[in-house]
Amino acid sequence: MNIWYLLLASLAINAVFFVFAAVLRTDAFTDITYSLSFVLLSAILYITLRPRSIVAVTSLIMVILWAVRLGTYLFSRIMEIKVDHRFDDKRDSVIAFGSFWLLQALSAWIIMLPVAFMAFADGRLAGVSPLAFAPFVLAFLGGLTLETAADA
Repeated sequence: MNIWYLLLASLAINAVFFVFAAVLRTDAFTDITYSLSFVLLSAILYITLRPRSIVAVTSLIMVILWAVRLGTYLFSRIMEIKVDHRFDDKRDSVIAFGSFWLLQALSAWIIMLPVAFMAFADGRLAGVSPLAFAPFVLAFLGGLTLETAADA
């Protein structure tokens, strides 16, 4: 497993949902696919690399928690508003709409790179004390709380 397979996975996830979105001419799948990309990329990293260090595993769990929270919010928002007006000028153009999905896949991959590198470096992280990683977990929890409050 290397970072290029992770890119292919991100592109594939987004391509599958883009096909549905393009055929149905809907943007209902766009944001939820973004969140789902992070969950699936984290799962792929965990399944293929089997990290054991507290740092790598906790990093993957934090990404999944954030993505589930974000996805839940975005899904409930699109179900309420029915249409995302950001796509009004893109929805009818496969190229314009597809370009957005391509950028979404690339951004999910780029954002996942630090977590992927932690999973790849799992053996070297085995000796890191959970206390040394605690400030990152606290920062994550604070950010997740602020993001949740801002979305509310």
